[in-house]
Amino acid sequence: MELSTVINNLLPKAQLITPQSWTDIAPPTQTCLVAANERKVFLDNQELEQLKQQQLIDQSQYDLLIQLREQAPQLIDRARQDLLQEFPVLTQPGGGLYPATREKACWLDLWHFLRCISYAIVVKNLNLQILKVLNICANCIK
Repeated sequence: MELSTVINNLLPKAQLITPQSWTDIAPPTQTCLVAANERKVFLDNQELEQLKQQQLIDQSQYDLLIQLREQAPQLIDRARQDLLQEFPVLTQPGGGLYPATREKACWLDLWHFLRCISYAIVVKNLNLQILKVLNICANCIK
């Protein structure tokens, strides 16, 4: 099933999370997260180092965030392998990950979910908004 032109135009504007609405975090942290979210990227080493130097994240968060960012491709590959091994029909006609463009979009979505989780790690809050995103991900492949 092809998506309509309207949907295809709206998809790049979609936001999983909105750090600009998080009022209970330090302004420098919020600024950093808003910028990264607008670029749709994980925080880079320079941003993480700056947050650490300002004591807005601790060493354990810093290490975890770098590890998550660097291992995201392997985590997604592992999830793909495990899921398709258990449910091979997903990529066949009628499956939740058919056609190939839908499957590709699912793995890209998973990357974005990991990115959003990394933002939650920065603010030490895996809040309901992040959990809703993970639930959406789980339901989209059923």
